[in-house]
Amino acid sequence: GSGTNNGFASNGSGINNGFTRNGFETESKTKPAGAGRAKLFQRLSSDGRNSQASVINGSSRAGLSAHKEDDLASLSLNDEDSERDNSPVICKGTSGQQYTMVTNYFRLETEPGKGIYMYEVLFYPDIDSLNLRKKIMNQLSNVLKETRSFDGRLLYLPFELDQKVTEIPAKSHDGSDVNVVLTLRKKMRMGDVEAVHLYNIIFRRIMNILELILDGGKFTDPKAAQMIPEHKLEVWPGFVTAVQEYEDGVMLMCNSSYRVLQKCTVHDLMTDLMSCSQGDDGWMRTLTNMMVNQTVLTRYNNKSYRIDEVVYNASPMDTFMRQGEPITYYDYYYQHYDIIIKDKGQPLLRGIQKAKIKGREFTECIDLIPELCHLSGITDTMRNDNKVMKAIITYSRISPNQRQQALERFLKRIHSNPEANQLLRNWGLRLAQKNLKLPGRLLHPEPVIFGQDIQYLNEQYECDWNGMATRNPVLSGVALSSWVILCTRRDVTVAKDFLKMCMEVSRRMGIEIQEARVIQLPDDNTQNYVQELRRLRNQQIQLAFILMPIARTDKYSAIKKVCCIDNPLPSQVALTRTLRNPGKLRSVTQKIVLQMNCKLGGTLWQVKVPLKNTMVIGLDTYHDPSRKSNSVGAVVASMNQSLTRWYSTIYRQSEGTELISGLETAVQRCLNNYFEVTGTYPNQLIIFRDGLGDGQLETCKEFEVKQIVRACMKVDLDYKPNRLFVVVQKRIQTRLFFENKDGLINPPPGSIMDHSITRRDKFDFFLVSQNVRQGTVTPTHYVVVENTTTMDPDKVQRLTYKMTHMYYNWCGTIRVPAPCQYAHKLAYLVGEHLHKEADISLNDKLFYL
Repeated sequence: GSGTNNGFASNGSGINNGFTRNGFETESKTKPAGAGRAKLFQRLSSDGRNSQASVINGSSRAGLSAHKEDDLASLSLNDEDSERDNSPVICKGTSGQQYTMVTNYFRLETEPGKGIYMYEVLFYPDIDSLNLRKKIMNQLSNVLKETRSFDGRLLYLPFELDQKVTEIPAKSHDGSDVNVVLTLRKKMRMGDVEAVHLYNIIFRRIMNILELILDGGKFTDPKAAQMIPEHKLEVWPGFVTAVQEYEDGVMLMCNSSYRVLQKCTVHDLMTDLMSCSQGDDGWMRTLTNMMVNQTVLTRYNNKSYRIDEVVYNASPMDTFMRQGEPITYYDYYYQHYDIIIKDKGQPLLRGIQKAKIKGREFTECIDLIPELCHLSGITDTMRNDNKVMKAIITYSRISPNQRQQALERFLKRIHSNPEANQLLRNWGLRLAQKNLKLPGRLLHPEPVIFGQDIQYLNEQYECDWNGMATRNPVLSGVALSSWVILCTRRDVTVAKDFLKMCMEVSRRMGIEIQEARVIQLPDDNTQNYVQELRRLRNQQIQLAFILMPIARTDKYSAIKKVCCIDNPLPSQVALTRTLRNPGKLRSVTQKIVLQMNCKLGGTLWQVKVPLKNTMVIGLDTYHDPSRKSNSVGAVVASMNQSLTRWYSTIYRQSEGTELISGLETAVQRCLNNYFEVTGTYPNQLIIFRDGLGDGQLETCKEFEVKQIVRACMKVDLDYKPNRLFVVVQKRIQTRLFFENKDGLINPPPGSIMDHSITRRDKFDFFLVSQNVRQGTVTPTHYVVVENTTTMDPDKVQRLTYKMTHMYYNWCGTIRVPAPCQYAHKLAYLVGEHLHKEADISLNDKLFYL
């Protein structure tokens, strides 16, 4: 590609796992969405009684009534899927330097002469009961063999029966005769949705064979648990697997994962809270707050449950109905698990477990015993404890070489396990021994431009310009002449030292900061902060700096509500301990000064973006599961050609709704503000949408893209700007590595993978934009939902990479385009702290940084 960097120019519990030794079964769904991994597979009896049935030639079906013939015809499956064009969508760039990448994908192929055959199954007389249908099918093993999958209507076999239509006599549960008619509908292509669904079930079975436990989409290995005794923790290693058809064929994606489990039980936690209580019931409220929405694991069956309620008026001596007879929880656990419950008076935990049957999701409530429930995950207290996090990171933040070694061990376990290998052979599948290596590209470094046209060239791909940002003038500085610092009396010295350092370091950054008025508060009471901030109304204060002795969410929320709603003015909150260390005061102050300049409307740096009259928009949504209230959607849009000034707005939407329903109004506001600033409307819109999974892409195209179109039409019926709508996916399992003489390392920022492992039917690519020095970097997946612009894959990829340089709260590149991160910060501030839209006077400033 071209060596230029100033543009886009380039040359190029009771839930069964669904398996038996004889096969597995699925719930009926002719065209499942995605890979079909959400289907819950029902039990297939291993009874496998040999039927005395014989195959009858298809021509002998004259005995079936005409009515049955009509039924068969009307229920026949459509073969259009087999006839459709299966060629992949190729959207590949050429810009940059090519180098080899190692992926965590493994090719999956069918053995010569093997395949999967789909049969439609009808019963005469008709049988409504799904379980009864499956029992009847179990009688047919002499014809259908033991390797098969049946969902109640469709049968999948790894071989073709002799006749296209096969009729087999069988017996119903009451001894009456039943005719089972099997009609071949198609030999499935390897990438067919049904086939991919089947492959995922096969690999779930393999994980069971390897004795791995399914937990929230991950398979963990409790036998390989790593103990952290000093913190009473365990780390369970595991894997995430998924089979899907990609641009270059069907592959298995496999990524190592982990789960943190606490050694203490909920009963231990309850006992600690009771011992610290003042003899009242306060410990109950605390326990409830700590446990609701928490995930626990029961070791007797290695299942996870989300706690919905603590039932204080129940105990293990209460009874429930089992097989029509009452039994106490105490007796149940003794009889079935040989467990003696020690505390007969403890309350019960009401656990929620989600499952799907017949394609429908439902929740199952199960009462659990606190002393048998182990806490799962990392608490806020643990996150704030450096020693705990350092111990966890030792096992969880693994390097590319360690991750590759884990993959190799996993593949070796599969290939060396006779039962797993036999299962693959039964279905005619062959799994590659090594993960896939592919040619990737490294985009040219982007120069970062500061004030006075000073540039950071980033030739070493470090993507860290903190030194440049703090030693050189910013792009545009805002003089800070009227501002206040609020602090308690004991922190006055810290505040004055900070103020002095602000005035010193700001000069090199081209920002004029004058003396601030220090307001002393008698103590750390929240009302003191609120009252003083309200007194600042109508005093022409530019910014309020609040120094807090300790981190308190309720106090922070109260401060932000006053500064964003009641008395709108930019505010900066900092902790005393952050500024108390003399050795770190200068570096911390430099970052705070940059942040305050942004909140006042200043800009720090830019990259060259050769797009004229273009608006770049970031979208994100905040959900607060604990409040179960309306979600917050945030829209942040650029207001100038250099993409350094932003306009922000939010709106509410119904609980848990990810797709933004108020987008039309919000985008219209952004367009009108752009017109007020520039005197014209943008010719094209570039939208980066964060937070959507694969299952929401089509709905996004039909729902959100159309809202943007309507927003433009409300501006003017003839206003039709070109649009590029890109979905940004961060929570992915894809990993990319760079191979050198020392093994595998993380790819440098600017690494692109846009073929082979990309979606077969979409314009998408993976981009590593951030520099990661510890652990393994996670690329970001970008899916182009709509593109009516003239931008080709190279330009889309380079623009995306450029935008990861423009987040002003970090002197380096980040994982997502800057407007997405701005939208995330805004949505979080409103959803978590404000619970109301900020005053409109703040919309043209990055007040939420």
